[in-house]
Amino acid sequence: DNVPYKPQHHFPVSLAGVSENDFSMVFGFPARTNEYLPSTAVEFIIKEENPSKIRMRDVSLGIINDAMRSSAELNIKYAAKQSRISNAWKKYKGQILGLEKTDAMGKKMAIESEFQSKVSSNSNFAKYDGVLDAYAKEYSDYKIYSMSRSMFIEIYYYGPEILRFSQRFKKLSNADLPEEERKELIEKLKVSAEDYFKDYDASVDEELMFHMMPEYLVSITTSLVPPTVYHMFGTNDPNKANKTTEQMYKSSMFADKDRLFAFLDSYSDKSYKKVLQDPAFVVSSDILKNYSSVVAPAYRNGQARIDSIQRVYMAGLMEVLPDYKNYYPDANFSLRLSYGKVTGSEPVDGMEYKYYTTMKGIAQKRDTSSYEFNVPQKLMDLYDSQDFGQYADSTNQMHVCYTATNHTSGGNSGSPALNAKGELVGLNFDRTWESTMSDIMFDPEICRNIMVDIRYVLFIVDKYAGAGHLVKEMDIVK
Repeated sequence: DNVPYKPQHHFPVSLAGVSENDFSMVFGFPARTNEYLPSTAVEFIIKEENPSKIRMRDVSLGIINDAMRSSAELNIKYAAKQSRISNAWKKYKGQILGLEKTDAMGKKMAIESEFQSKVSSNSNFAKYDGVLDAYAKEYSDYKIYSMSRSMFIEIYYYGPEILRFSQRFKKLSNADLPEEERKELIEKLKVSAEDYFKDYDASVDEELMFHMMPEYLVSITTSLVPPTVYHMFGTNDPNKANKTTEQMYKSSMFADKDRLFAFLDSYSDKSYKKVLQDPAFVVSSDILKNYSSVVAPAYRNGQARIDSIQRVYMAGLMEVLPDYKNYYPDANFSLRLSYGKVTGSEPVDGMEYKYYTTMKGIAQKRDTSSYEFNVPQKLMDLYDSQDFGQYADSTNQMHVCYTATNHTSGGNSGSPALNAKGELVGLNFDRTWESTMSDIMFDPEICRNIMVDIRYVLFIVDKYAGAGHLVKEMDIVK
């Protein structure tokens, strides 16, 4: 009925800021954490899975970064893609960094050893005997499919764009598609293609295919390699990969806008065969079919069996070692709160981070030649004039971000950050690099979540965007 929603409560917005050691709470919807993974799984992540994903992204980022530096046009086209790829790349590297630094493997193995010792020496715990061995045995099979799944994600979702783009035309490869439906589909595909080619460069994509496909193929077990792709690329033959890639981009209509639109404009009853025979569509379809029919079912079944064993181990930990820690549940995409304190960190020897940053850092990092650090002139004018309004601290410093010991995960971006009075003081959006390990092992000594100070948000809304009327509508607490 177009009646605005009136909540029972809304957060007052505080201009008081935060101080070191203040209480901090983040309230939101994280994705997943795996705090209680046995050492078998943690070892796989540190030594096999994450390094393989990092290698794939090393390849793609190297190609994309070179392309972005080569021209302003490519810099614009690939900026968002580069950011999307590098985000998880940093996470994988940070996980390894944090887990190795905190000796996660050693800690996991020590607890498992103590657990097994008590189980073996107490008949009351006999039901848990062999649970870790069962987990390790099941995991040795499961990790083969987990690796294949990870590599599929890397090549299909973060690799050459032609693979996913060609699959948009799968319905058009249906020989029995009714004419009216086909005409409507073609018009939709034209719109989709216009948007796609706006930020697409075939030469960059070809480089990604040539370098990433072999890396994908050698990273997975031979029996799980898509058969057609293996025949076309081989697993470790640069000459074959180069020849296949060159032919693909030379003949595929999905690499050339003019050729694709000519195909759509002249589509006839027998044109569906051209989709089915297109080399990019053939490769993409083979990868998808192999994943959906072979890898995904085995991965899901293995995951179910491992989860069943993990539940027994979890129950055993809590019963056998009740004083090991304050047990709390893993995040599972449901509403969670996490509390801690505002504080800085010392991530490496000799380096100490304050708990907050200011606009001085923005000015220092400004680089007009860089997409990531090109600060708008209007913002710099406000900084140069020190025109921060009511949002600066008592010394007229404009705080931007701050860190705390809240346990957060992917999905917590945008979560409100509250002080001890339940007032909004920030918005969560990230973790420090080494803190990405907190999905697997949270350590308050080094794990820090990062929040934007709400005063900076208000400063941007009011002074930069000229939307001070929005601030007037808020319940501001000074």
